[in-house]
Amino acid sequence: MSDNNVTKWEKLIAFATLAQAVVVIFSLTLIQRQLSLQTDQLKLQTNEAKRQTRLASAANFQALAALAIPMNLEEAKNPETEKLWLAGSAGFKKDVKITDEQVKKQQYRALLSTWMIFYENMFYQHSHRLLADEVYGPWDKDLKDFVEEYLVEDYWSKMRNSYHKQFRNRVDQILKEKPAQEPPKKNG
Repeated sequence: MSDNNVTKWEKLIAFATLAQAVVVIFSLTLIQRQLSLQTDQLKLQTNEAKRQTRLASAANFQALAALAIPMNLEEAKNPETEKLWLAGSAGFKKDVKITDEQVKKQQYRALLSTWMIFYENMFYQHSHRLLADEVYGPWDKDLKDFVEEYLVEDYWSKMRNSYHKQFRNRVDQILKEKPAQEPPKKNG
């Protein structure tokens, strides 16, 4: 045989080498595809875990609001409870007299607080994408009207830090945008 002639065995070896290369490339492509699918699956699982965490957080927030609201309403509707609250905050000193005006102011503050907790809960649910914009929009308008109509600004400096930052910022924004009160018109 001459050197230029390729034997059957050499052709078979060359073909086998080529086939091995194709198989390796095919295997690497399959491995890459499998890794891509696993990465996508992991992303989905991570997103689902984040969603579940948001849901649990929102449920906790809602449960806490559900606990606070009845206590505030009891304080707002029962003058004796309010007197007890005021007397306790004054250290139950005998020389401290609790006036009806003090009780009414405290009851009003309790009502304001109850509504603000409710609005904060709605805000929180929306900010965590648990309430759709079309559901939250009217509640946000109601919050704006509430803040403007019920003298929230008179109590806000004392209440402000009782709410989470984003909600405080929203109420602050509403108060900034609130139209100035017109002075009463004089007769004559």
